[in-house]
Amino acid sequence: TDDAGRFSISPIPPGTYMVHPERAGFYLALPQDKNATVPTLELKPGQQVRDYRLEMAPRAVISGRVLDEGGEPVVNADVFADGPGQALLYFLGIWKSSTNDRGEYRMSLPAGQYRIRTEVPDYSGDEIRTDGTAPMTYPPTWHPNAIDVARAPMVDLRPGADIPGIDIQMR
Repeated sequence: TDDAGRFSISPIPPGTYMVHPERAGFYLALPQDKNATVPTLELKPGQQVRDYRLEMAPRAVISGRVLDEGGEPVVNADVFADGPGQALLYFLGIWKSSTNDRGEYRMSLPAGQYRIRTEVPDYSGDEIRTDGTAPMTYPPTWHPNAIDVARAPMVDLRPGADIPGIDIQMR
């Protein structure tokens, strides 16, 4: 793009294209429709498109910890953002994060309202315990500790926000 944000791409063969702008620290502004997808543009032979508009917004960041029922960190838990434009989040590869060895995660997302959930992968087939116990398994859990999505609050992310403390206590 130029200094005014205008861009030109040519020549492009006829077809349907997914249009996805990129800039560090920004994401395509998402409509609040959960079914929103990556914008597409269909070009017919000889067609010229002018004044095609894409809006971007500063990314928002959430972070927190995933803890087990005793308050200990859960390592390698998958943390998901469920919200507007879910298909677009999948396409961009930003819908999921994983916890580190301290149970911490950090996600960079487009502004919007999200429910944050975690799932702990079942590695029980890989583990043999000498004491005969089985590893703990957990159902999907939404922030802060709901096992029913209807009881999970929305986390409201404004453009440019950095929201820590979105912790999830497994049940």
